[in-house]
Amino acid sequence: MWHKKKSPPNDGYRAQAMMEFALVLPLLLLIVYGMLEVGRLIFMYSIVATASREAVRYGSATGLNVTAGIPRYNDCDGIRAAAQNVDFLGVIDDANIIISYDNGPGTADFSACPPGAVRNTDRIKVQISADFSPIVPIVPLQPVTVSSSSSRTILVEVRILGTGTALIPPPVSYPSPPPPATFTPEASTPGPSPTPTNTATPTATPIHSPTPSSTATATFTPTATYTATYTPTPSNTPTPTGTAFVCNVKHSGSIPSGSDVTWTIYNNVDFTLKIATITVYWGNHGNRNLTGVYLRGTALWTGSTNATGFTIPGGPWNLLAGPNALRLTFSKSTSDIRVLVTFTDQYNCSQTLDSDNISQRQP
Repeated sequence: MWHKKKSPPNDGYRAQAMMEFALVLPLLLLIVYGMLEVGRLIFMYSIVATASREAVRYGSATGLNVTAGIPRYNDCDGIRAAAQNVDFLGVIDDANIIISYDNGPGTADFSACPPGAVRNTDRIKVQISADFSPIVPIVPLQPVTVSSSSSRTILVEVRILGTGTALIPPPVSYPSPPPPATFTPEASTPGPSPTPTNTATPTATPIHSPTPSSTATATFTPTATYTATYTPTPSNTPTPTGTAFVCNVKHSGSIPSGSDVTWTIYNNVDFTLKIATITVYWGNHGNRNLTGVYLRGTALWTGSTNATGFTIPGGPWNLLAGPNALRLTFSKSTSDIRVLVTFTDQYNCSQTLDSDNISQRQP
């Protein structure tokens, strides 16, 4: 009897497949891990960008916060909490949340959080950063800092101007008087005691007959009176009252000595005034030169001069409502500093502000 011979097992092909899989597996795992790390980096950037937008949205909203009852642009903890609420990975620290304020695009920051005074034209800016590094340092990715900055204009108040109008009541409609009554007299029946009919203005006509007759006379005159009276209610018409404008501008007092000093001008009216001139006096002994003049962080003049009584060129300049910081820089520490500020006649503000005038100091 013949028996079919069995083929030897194909162990060589199996060993080759295992060797190829062992060689490819590390590369495959590296690619998969790299995709996970890149995805984590993109997710971290999305969190940082969303956190900065949520923070400025909270800080620019009108109204007061719930807990402390302060304006939201002044609530530093609330702004940071709005950013932390979207941090699902826990990559944002409070130290990496930078809150600042400026006067609009292209202007320098004038304050950090909390600000001293904020107007409708000011903006809040929030910059958030987070550090990314691979979990296992086998992926060719270097540690990187992910950052995002957002800004938004603050709406502090909304003023509404209008003209009052008195409410006049609508005319009252009264029913028309009824038409005049039409009276028809009735003939009386002869007899000893005729009874008159009680109707409006009857007229009895005597009737003669062969038999003895009596003449009855009945007189009845009713009067119908209808009087419609309409008395309108007097309306209250408001009378506008004008208030004379008062130019109320004060300052922070005498200017101290130093090479970098700040003097504050307070505009105590609700709109912007115009500065016509700014004149600076100082003790220029020892070749102490004036090198710069800045208003609310914006340079009005830079250079170098030792001519005391120097008038800054380039006006007029806007003086916003509220405090306005005027900064002076000198080449050396300087004393006896005095500043005179005049205004344009746009609002009849003829006052000259003098830093040495104590009566003009802001209380």
